[in-house]
Amino acid sequence: MGRFPYQSFDSLSTRLQLSPPSDYVPLVVICDRLQDSFNFGAILRCCDGVNVRQSSSLITADIAPQVVRSSSGAVNLLGIVKVQSLIDTLQRLKQLGFQIATDANTGTGLWSAKLSQLTALIIGSEATGIQSELRAACDQRLWIPMLGRVSSLKAAIAAGILLYEIRRQQHTTYEM
Repeated sequence: MGRFPYQSFDSLSTRLQLSPPSDYVPLVVICDRLQDSFNFGAILRCCDGVNVRQSSSLITADIAPQVVRSSSGAVNLLGIVKVQSLIDTLQRLKQLGFQIATDANTGTGLWSAKLSQLTALIIGSEATGIQSELRAACDQRLWIPMLGRVSSLKAAIAAGILLYEIRRQQHTTYEM
């Protein structure tokens, strides 16, 4: 596999600001230190499923061949930005009007969270979650109701649940 064609944050920022009102509400996904390339690929598939592309994008780490395979081609449909500092990126997204949300197993239950506005969702490492500095910068810390006896989900499954709930709420708020 050749070098992956990452986009710049500036191009993402321009697209987010120029999004026509009839397009989907911009949605950004930030992956923090994901370790499992198959998880990462599945998150990309979820991003494609909720239309995180065109006026929106994904901010993340390296794209490896396993990520490409497990994404079922979604990696080629998304605008993927690789950044040096996620903290700086969060600040820039906040300046663009985005709220920052994450699955933190504390805070607001997903079913009662307000997620219809511009949202950047952070998905953390499978082993350690998101970095404490990123967690401190979040506007919303969400927990997914777990009704059974197991208390956690794989990162890709949590991402899918969160992304579809964000889009569900945005769909009821904005004409698509």
